[in-house]
Amino acid sequence: MTQSCLLEHDAETHAAVPPQTEPLGVSEALAPGVYFLKGATRYFQEGAVTGPAGAIRSLMCNNGWVDLGDEVLLIDANMPGRADALLAEVRRTTDKPIRFLVNTHHHGDHIYGNRPIYERTGATIISCAEMAEELRRYETGAFGGPPGRWELVAKLRPDVAATPILAPKITYDRRLVLEGSARRVELLHLTWGHTRGDTAVWLPEERVMFTGDLVANGAFNIVRDGEMRRWPEFLQGLETLKPLVVCPGHGDRGDADLLSRQRTFFEALLVQVERRKKAGQDLPQLLAGIEDIRATLLADDSAMRHVIPREADLPVLSLSAQVERVFGQI
Repeated sequence: MTQSCLLEHDAETHAAVPPQTEPLGVSEALAPGVYFLKGATRYFQEGAVTGPAGAIRSLMCNNGWVDLGDEVLLIDANMPGRADALLAEVRRTTDKPIRFLVNTHHHGDHIYGNRPIYERTGATIISCAEMAEELRRYETGAFGGPPGRWELVAKLRPDVAATPILAPKITYDRRLVLEGSARRVELLHLTWGHTRGDTAVWLPEERVMFTGDLVANGAFNIVRDGEMRRWPEFLQGLETLKPLVVCPGHGDRGDADLLSRQRTFFEALLVQVERRKKAGQDLPQLLAGIEDIRATLLADDSAMRHVIPREADLPVLSLSAQVERVFGQI
């Protein structure tokens, strides 16, 4: 059963529930004027146990913001119900206007809060051009087509139901440089990865990087829109920048080793699936041997941190889903 079907089934059998009221947390200063705010990862734990209803109500992402000198750049919008708390935390660190909001990719936990943040700040929303194309591909209802992902999530979350999607205002191709009076920020879309429209935010002077879901620090990789061969290439390109601090889309911040561990996991997964496919195994046979694949990946010290430890009640949060996505692209 596809993820969309799972969400639709759950929306029909569960009443909408308010989002979890877990405290937002306190941001961490990575450098003067540069902040990282870690979101909780209950989405992954609850989704593994209770399926879509448990996952969707606790959905959230990490955020960051950068003081450009006279104005602020905010990284990702999170969910609508978290917008006020997010903005309050930004205001705790600075009273400068939020001029820009960068969407690192099109997934709801990163963009469904666009509208309330725009309405409260007037921020210009920026993404790469291919993110806007992804938005049209998957959020069809927002562009005059049949219901898309937003409509499914809205059945489970009142804050989403009350907040129509707001698309980016400015898009770029491969690289966009924002020059503030205090620092320079580069937006980078090197190739496809977690989606076809990912942006990494790079601060070259501070050597701080915000990756969105190109990187997750833990077993948090959802690959339903992933381009599995190109994803390691994007990560390898980011590694060449030699960041000192890497802020992922989910999980704790890390250093450059986080990029290489994430890349190693996907490369090892590709090897395992490709080897079995070349030996003549079809997808059902691969999935029947999923525990052998898991054991092999867990034995790789560089990859093990990203391996989902057991199959989940919400299939999108599973090694099987990752294997299936790779199988379909090799």
